[in-house]
Amino acid sequence: MRRLRPALLGLGLTLALPAAAAAQGGDGYPWKLSYVPYVGSAPNDWPMFDIYTVYRKQADYYASTAEAAALSFDAGMAWHGSWKAVATFRAPQLWTGWRLAATAGASQDVRFGYFGLGNETVFDQNLSDTAGNYYRDRRTRYFGRAEGSRIVLGNFRVSLALSAENSRLAPLTGPSLFATDYASEVVQTTATERLTLVFDTRDREYNPSQGVFIEASALAGEGLSGSKAGFSRMTVIARGYLSPREGTVLAVRLGGSGNGGEVPLASRYELPIWESQISILGGANTQRALWEGRYAGGGVLFGGAEVRHDVLNLNDLGAITLLAFVDAGRVFDQNGFSLTTEGLHVGGGGGVALRVMRSSIFLFNFAGGPMGFNFTAGTGWSF
Repeated sequence: MRRLRPALLGLGLTLALPAAAAAQGGDGYPWKLSYVPYVGSAPNDWPMFDIYTVYRKQADYYASTAEAAALSFDAGMAWHGSWKAVATFRAPQLWTGWRLAATAGASQDVRFGYFGLGNETVFDQNLSDTAGNYYRDRRTRYFGRAEGSRIVLGNFRVSLALSAENSRLAPLTGPSLFATDYASEVVQTTATERLTLVFDTRDREYNPSQGVFIEASALAGEGLSGSKAGFSRMTVIARGYLSPREGTVLAVRLGGSGNGGEVPLASRYELPIWESQISILGGANTQRALWEGRYAGGGVLFGGAEVRHDVLNLNDLGAITLLAFVDAGRVFDQNGFSLTTEGLHVGGGGGVALRVMRSSIFLFNFAGGPMGFNFTAGTGWSF
């Protein structure tokens, strides 16, 4: 879910909708402009009032993607002062055999979680209650990413991604764990290159019900300011989908990432994946029972399983789906990476998804785990 980066919540009114019923080539669909106002959320900050504008060309009706190409702009302001402004261009079906995804933007999260580094960090509910900002900091980001992919054989793709980001992490007012660990704000600029091999047999990217998706990537990064040491990451993520009956989908995911070198602080919160980014551990796209930013580290191991069942399916017009899920994961900071069941943070719960037409999915998750009850939201499935 791109970085979801901020999680989204709500349902907007699309003012221009593409024809979804005709079965013809992607070249037969015109470009159309849509405006979608909605209520969303930033990390640990809700509500956020957003306006989403997209200029898109619909893909062939039977294609695995809903759009051949789209240029979008998403801007929003949250109740406590978080904000974002993100422009994205995606072209999964515009050129035969090729696809492109590019994003540029800025965001500020004024209630981002900071609990220290590593898998053994402690959460004290009393400190959180008496000093509201003790486990929070302010994160400001300016970023740009571009990735090109090419089909090399059958269901295999290879992609090359380049990214650059400037991040500022700073304490908030009052007692603060971040202020205790760092004397002042942490400013870092990083640049990365990532090579990824993708195997994809999903029937639909936006709403899969059958198939598998596996990605394996190697990343090399360099700090341009702040932490200037070089670092690397190796990441493998596998997802599988099965529909035992019409309207029901079983989905599973297992992923892991190990690092080499000294990963900058800001990069310990985000894991680059194919055409997107996810939080290391916590939030709507990795561990829904935890705050976003709860666990940070150079490496991560995570997994999850969920059941999705349509209680109302209007085919191309949309659907209402109930889901039940369990998530688990842990981070590695100084001790490398290993496949282990020790130290896993487990949580589970249920949710509701609203699908609008053939592309937009709004997801509301209600989970319980190590931090008690937690609510997260997003656009698109968690995986």
